[in-house]
Amino acid sequence: MQRPRPHPQQIPRPLPGPVCGLIETSTTGLFFGDSTAGKSFVAIDMALAVAFGTSWMSAAARRGNVLYFNGEGHGGIPRRIKAWLQYYRYDDIPKGQLTVTQRRVEITEQSVMKLEPHIKAIISKYGPITLMHIDTLAKHISAAADENSAKDIGGYLNAVDYLRDKYQCTVGTLHHSGKGNKEVSRGSSAIRGALDWEVKVARNEILFTKMKEEELPPPFGFKLEKVGDSAVPIRCQYDPTHGKAPNLSGDARHLLSILQMGISESDSNFTRSEWCERFYSALGADVLTGTKNKKFNRAEEALLKAGMIRIEGTYIRDNTLSIMEIADGHVRDKQACWG
Repeated sequence: MQRPRPHPQQIPRPLPGPVCGLIETSTTGLFFGDSTAGKSFVAIDMALAVAFGTSWMSAAARRGNVLYFNGEGHGGIPRRIKAWLQYYRYDDIPKGQLTVTQRRVEITEQSVMKLEPHIKAIISKYGPITLMHIDTLAKHISAAADENSAKDIGGYLNAVDYLRDKYQCTVGTLHHSGKGNKEVSRGSSAIRGALDWEVKVARNEILFTKMKEEELPPPFGFKLEKVGDSAVPIRCQYDPTHGKAPNLSGDARHLLSILQMGISESDSNFTRSEWCERFYSALGADVLTGTKNKKFNRAEEALLKAGMIRIEGTYIRDNTLSIMEIADGHVRDKQACWG
């Protein structure tokens, strides 16, 4: 099934940065996930959205040239690009909008200067670069480097910072999940500490796990839709239960409905204390305060375990709000975003 191309005038004017309200300009970030999670599909999708100035996961993308360092999947990347163009009904990519390297290049403090003549040639011919993606970290660090070494990773990060600052662009790196802990990226913790943003790509979900300057957006659901001999990531309803219906108590379902009502009334900024007060009020004066406390805590814990809510500081976020979109840095409904 082909999706109609969004007309540029239908897309809300983006904030400065490659992706409206999500990815700021002149920042560094990371996509991480297992090898079968689809992170390169997601990264290619973002790269092409920026190259054409359309949208990425329903958020408006600012048109700009993209440089994609392809260290692996040299046969797969062209197929993924072809599938994306076919799905969105584009004939081809205008020259300069997306440049994909044809072989592995080393990106270290010592070697990054060697890339300058090539990058300057691209800029001289086609204009500034808005976004760079490096796929993957393992393929672009020195062959002798150790991912677990803060010193070696620091050298790579310094090179990435140089590219970001030199060309005033956003740089995203693709990396693998940890071997023992799939919730973090593999190797030295120095990676995460140096990032402006971080995205975990798991099967059928995209989760921002770090936003240095902004609050975390809601998780995105996505599916890989087969197109030709490849696939295209398509945003879909986020399912925090991963197809397993949670066995929620009546109190938990009631607490979730109070949260959803509160979020709709407060432009998404609904605090835990407000949530608690409304739940207590709904239980009535006949219920003892101690009983109210127990009911609230148990219901909240059940929703957290089911992945249906998350806590961000004093605010409670609803992970089940799949119809909401990110636009202009705020959560707005889809009609407002595209109408």
